[in-house]
Amino acid sequence: MDPNKLSHSFYKITYVWKLLGMWSGKSSSKNLRIYSWLFVTLYYIMYNFFYTLSLVCAPRAVDTIGVGVYYFTTLCGLAEIVMILRNRQKIISVFETMDCKEFQGNNRQTNEYLRQFKITFSRYFKVYAAYCFISSHTFLMFLPLFNYFFQHKELEMPIWEYYFLTNATRNKYFFYLYTYQSMGMIATIFNHIVYNVFLFGILSVAVSQSKVLNWNIANIRLADEDFLKSTEEKERLYLNKLYNCLKHYEIILKYCEDVQDLTSFLISLNYGLSVFTLCFSMYMFLLPTNSNTLVYMGFYLSAILIKNFVPSYLGSELTNESNNLRFAVYSCDWVPRSKNFKTCLMIFVERARRPVFIKGLKVVPLSLATFTSIVKTAYSFFTLLRGAQDQLI
Repeated sequence: MDPNKLSHSFYKITYVWKLLGMWSGKSSSKNLRIYSWLFVTLYYIMYNFFYTLSLVCAPRAVDTIGVGVYYFTTLCGLAEIVMILRNRQKIISVFETMDCKEFQGNNRQTNEYLRQFKITFSRYFKVYAAYCFISSHTFLMFLPLFNYFFQHKELEMPIWEYYFLTNATRNKYFFYLYTYQSMGMIATIFNHIVYNVFLFGILSVAVSQSKVLNWNIANIRLADEDFLKSTEEKERLYLNKLYNCLKHYEIILKYCEDVQDLTSFLISLNYGLSVFTLCFSMYMFLLPTNSNTLVYMGFYLSAILIKNFVPSYLGSELTNESNNLRFAVYSCDWVPRSKNFKTCLMIFVERARRPVFIKGLKVVPLSLATFTSIVKTAYSFFTLLRGAQDQLI
């Protein structure tokens, strides 16, 4: 893979997807398909089935709320897995669009925009992965294991108990059940991390390309050596530059449509489940529990907020950058241009009046306004629960 291409930035994501049994690239061997089928069945389908069954059989007690909160995240993760497995060709198409010549930098400024994207994407991957992995595994696995081996405390399951099994069966096969649940939890968390970084990446590409297009349109000018050419040749060069910008704009619109097709359902599902996740996560702080659980819920709550805020911010950025395109044309040297040039420019301005939106189910816009609405709704439900609890007390 060419390291200069934009899709090369996603090679770590596709590599992790292969390890998780969800990606085979443009071609897949028989062994890879068998591995994928076994891994998906064992650690996604059966894991979520056992989780659901355990939640159904769990005692109706306050201390099982945390298990239910994490279940929403697991459901969202299962939907992400289905999306990747079903839309492999669409994801490949998105990567191919990234590598087209129109998406490559053709001058110093546009190369700088693309360089900044690659640096930001790489840093976000490292920071987000480290934050999610350390915060979750420290409190769900490493700390309980440390207490078990060095302080001789009783070891519990990382997330949920196998309530559909008898106590004798759970005690007899505790080591195997604990190992299976831990492996499934690691696979689920890695899947969350990689999908959210993938979403960050494809949205960042759209934003950076919109910035590149804004700069190119605002700087439709001739080089110094071109001013010596005839008027007819200069007009042809101006039209050439404008046509290149219009073609770039068309590809950006097609790219955003592909991104929306990939993420539409998951955006709406994530927003909907986040209302309940944020609400019950805040409610957990009102319940009597140990300090480790409270610290973990704090990290979990912040991870859910980051997961929703970052794509919402990028969605707003994309809308703003696409909206600025109709103003960028006034910065180019359009006044003395030919009638054909001005006509093309007018048509472009009319189309650019409709800014680009990424929407969940083509209804819910991916924006900071939606993120704010989600947080407000979650807090409203939280105050309702707190009020009901105060009345019971």
